[in-house]
Amino acid sequence: MNSKHGMDAEIIDYIINSSRPSLEIFDESIEDDWSFYSYLTSNAIHFFDIRKTYR
Repeated sequence: MNSKHGMDAEIIDYIINSSRPSLEIFDESIEDDWSFYSYLTSNAIHFFDIRKTYR
């Protein structure tokens, strides 16, 4: 990487693909008590929308 020519195409592709965020969207219904654990990678962001539904 530290050559006089800079980074080659393979390294640039790796950096672009490894830093691309992933997206996962899902609904979950919870009937009883619950607890929640979320593990983040070094530059991750999690957004949660938690709502009470009325039946």
